[in-house]
Amino acid sequence: MPTTQDYYSILGVSRGATADEIKSAHRKLVRKLHPDVNDAPDAEERFREVQEAYDILSDEQKRTLYDKVGHEAFTRGAVNAAAGRDPTDGWSGSGFNVDLGGEDIASLFESLFGGSGFGAAARGGGSPFGARARTHSTPRQGRDIEQEIDITFMTALQGGTEDVRISRGGVTKTYAVRIPKGADTGTKLRISGAGEPGAAGGKPGDCIVRLRVGRHPLYRREGIDLHLDLPLTIAEATSGATIKTPTPTGPIELRVPPGAPSGSKLRIKGRGVESDKGVKGDLYAVTKIIPPEHCSAEQHEQLRAITADQHPVRSGKDWQ
Repeated sequence: MPTTQDYYSILGVSRGATADEIKSAHRKLVRKLHPDVNDAPDAEERFREVQEAYDILSDEQKRTLYDKVGHEAFTRGAVNAAAGRDPTDGWSGSGFNVDLGGEDIASLFESLFGGSGFGAAARGGGSPFGARARTHSTPRQGRDIEQEIDITFMTALQGGTEDVRISRGGVTKTYAVRIPKGADTGTKLRISGAGEPGAAGGKPGDCIVRLRVGRHPLYRREGIDLHLDLPLTIAEATSGATIKTPTPTGPIELRVPPGAPSGSKLRIKGRGVESDKGVKGDLYAVTKIIPPEHCSAEQHEQLRAITADQHPVRSGKDWQ
């Protein structure tokens, strides 16, 4: 039976659409709704509606009649009676019979789907949705999908396992994904078979998981190296000291040389980022001198006396 939905709405065009616009809209919908590429339960019915709408709107005389009368113009016998022909000519006994256009529709599908068998069915007078068209369908793998997950800084550094929940077709599954050591923001991991389902028996696609690494309160990452600030008192920076310093693999005793200014980088070899392949970066402790919060007048005088005969810390003509 013919649809009662507006033909222009079915094709997604305006009533003033040109023949080329109607043809273009029809081709796009055919590509989207053909049952060989669309497994939705209503795909076949929607495809028939699209073909029915195109059959009317692509024919100048039928379109003119439709614009004037609407769907009533295409009830059994109405078109032929209006044209002075036998009212039963060209119509099936069960109602409206969609004209698939013979060679035209066959050529269209062969160009869109590479000769998947639709054309042969149309030329043979069989249903384009029958067993022959399905038999000749080529299995196609489903599309890959992408998903982003957040992981902690230490998980990225040390590796681990994260659960990834993927919803597909109304069903949610949880996959355990291995995070490699040394992963960074933007690292992509693949979950095989967790993407869109395939067509005509094809394998499902994959899910590409993209990592987003959080910050750490101490460490900053630059490539495979790590940096952390090392707070020092004036005495420690002036006289030198041994400071218990944290690293990702455990604390160490770090020797600060006498006279270390703020911003000095003390290298701790091999305590940076380590990859799955065993490549190791370094950890740099960046000195940061913290002045005392409170000093007595006597202590201020002592500090000024200590620095009075030192080399000026600000030199050069721009400081004069």
